Amino acid sequence: TRAKWRHSTASAGGCRTGRASACCAAVVSRPCLPTPAAAPRSPPLWPPPPSRAAAAARAAPCRHCRHPLGPMDGNSEGLGLLRTFTGQNSPVACVAYAPGMRQALSGSQDGSVMIWNFKPQLRSYRLRGHTGAVRSIDVAHNEELFATGAMDHTVRLWKPSIRGSHKVFRAHTGGVCTVRFSEDSRLLLTSSTDKMLKLWDVTALHGPRPRFLWCVHGHNNWVRAADLSPGSLYAASGGDDKQVKVWDTKTTKLVAAFDDHQAPVLDVRFDPLSGVCVASAGQDGTINLWDVRSRHVVQHYGLSPRSPVTSIRFHPDGNYLLSTSEDAAARVWDLREGRLVYAISAHAKSATSCAFSPAGDYFLTGSSDGLVLAWRCGSLSTPTPSAASTVQELVPQSTAECEPSRGEQQRSRRPQGEAAAKSKARPASGL
Repeated sequence: TRAKWRHSTASAGGCRTGRASACCAAVVSRPCLPTPAAAPRSPPLWPPPPSRAAAAARAAPCRHCRHPLGPMDGNSEGLGLLRTFTGQNSPVACVAYAPGMRQALSGSQDGSVMIWNFKPQLRSYRLRGHTGAVRSIDVAHNEELFATGAMDHTVRLWKPSIRGSHKVFRAHTGGVCTVRFSEDSRLLLTSSTDKMLKLWDVTALHGPRPRFLWCVHGHNNWVRAADLSPGSLYAASGGDDKQVKVWDTKTTKLVAAFDDHQAPVLDVRFDPLSGVCVASAGQDGTINLWDVRSRHVVQHYGLSPRSPVTSIRFHPDGNYLLSTSEDAAARVWDLREGRLVYAISAHAKSATSCAFSPAGDYFLTGSSDGLVLAWRCGSLSTPTPSAASTVQELVPQSTAECEPSRGEQQRSRRPQGEAAAKSKARPASGL
């Protein structure tokens, strides 16, 4: 399987990409002009002025593998498809990387959780327990637990083993939309369709149930997304009431509220370094970056209203943002320059989720087509004008598909595994 890069050409009608042959695994297009314009009232200022703690965190190595966190443009190998995982047999709703970089996890609409091994000689395995769609998955940084939240109103704390041992507790009276661990793996934040945001202490278990800390009822509709800031000082939430709110985790008081979205908020994320900026993705096809201190929009990126942004993730160095949308594309944004760097079309259906690896050199994308794709992200530097008309061809390091379980080999032979290979190039229009 091959992937081709084509540099798009600018015209009065916008950017357009070249067509790829049917044998291409994915088409990665680079827009030649900075298509996403910053909001007139908020110039693109990035990164935000850091505090002393943030500066120390930037100089420190990765807390997972102890390797220095380098920029994404430090790898000359470029961006390419590394691995294709098939066998989910249901729309993928969430993906996550294990901090040790040995496994990837995904949850699907049929209530199952898949654990994918990156070593080709190791099989993947499926964990069952939820009776509703798994909406969120997160791995504790100490790798002792990973949590899943589903529409059956429960949260399950799993041991990362083939036995699938876990503890289950009823966290909300509605479907659980988000589960997030804190940096020290002690706290767990959950949000739900019951309009509530809850914080739990997973180190103190009362039977299968962790110790309950507090509950906030601050939204008028479903709370679809939530996140904890570095250091767990603040919690952010967004929901169907089109608002993004930031809370103090010690006093549960409202710190800031933002209401610039014109549709439900589907995802929120704190920047990983300073923790003073919040990124939000909306069903209106927009991405906003907010400064919690000034309570203003720092950057604004707009897609087509017909392409809701389903998920966003910050790169560990804080300078790039990865997003997925319902137009089946994944996009990489340069926050320092306020522009789109890559638009990746590899899925046949809506791209629902994404996740960066702890060191930032790989990322995952999940889709409603049942595929989980692992990508290598290398050079994201702007191409020179002389290279604008060239076509670079690369072969991914590994295109071997992960073997499904024995009972599902017949179903996994369906042509959905070929969806990534036959996907057509989609122009970065409407950006």
